[in-house]
Amino acid sequence: MGRFVHCYILFISFPYIYISSKNIYLGDRKVKEPCTYIFSKERIQLIGASFSSEFTWINITRIVETKRLILFYHNSNSANLIPKKGVPEQDLVNLRKLIRTKPLIPSKLKG
Repeated sequence: MGRFVHCYILFISFPYIYISSKNIYLGDRKVKEPCTYIFSKERIQLIGASFSSEFTWINITRIVETKRLILFYHNSNSANLIPKKGVPEQDLVNLRKLIRTKPLIPSKLKG
């Protein structure tokens, strides 16, 4: 029984997750269009060519910075990804400072 569960996870679950994520990415033009993020003490605004969105910091469950991205998680399965490439270093420094003023949000920052 244990081997069956491991095989199921490896050969069915992971490919399903990958294919589902890829289909969502390819099918949703909002995901691919350039976006501008505006951060303030109260909220985060996301503005694209065909949409705009706004959410408060209370909606963020955790923040993780990797080598190439900063991820703002809304829950364990959903996050806004901000590529660090092209973002001026001073803007990243200011964003990290702002994030550190939010002690109730768990965060793992590089700088």
